[in-house]
Amino acid sequence: MERYEVLYMDHTRVFASDSLQAAKDWVQTKIQQGAIGSDHVVFDTESGETWYTPGPSEDNPNYYRWAQE
Repeated sequence: MERYEVLYMDHTRVFASDSLQAAKDWVQTKIQQGAIGSDHVVFDTESGETWYTPGPSEDNPNYYRWAQE
């Protein structure tokens, strides 16, 4: 099983990778295509508790930065 899973807000797995960067890149690509926004997260299956969420930056709502909850 891959370590990092991209999940939709209903916890449907839509992408998985052993690379955190690959998972983040998948989400960033979809955001740039206008397909998705902050309703997708990257979940670390190893720790089981680390979520990475993309969200718009304060100064530019069209730019997404990563924050760890």
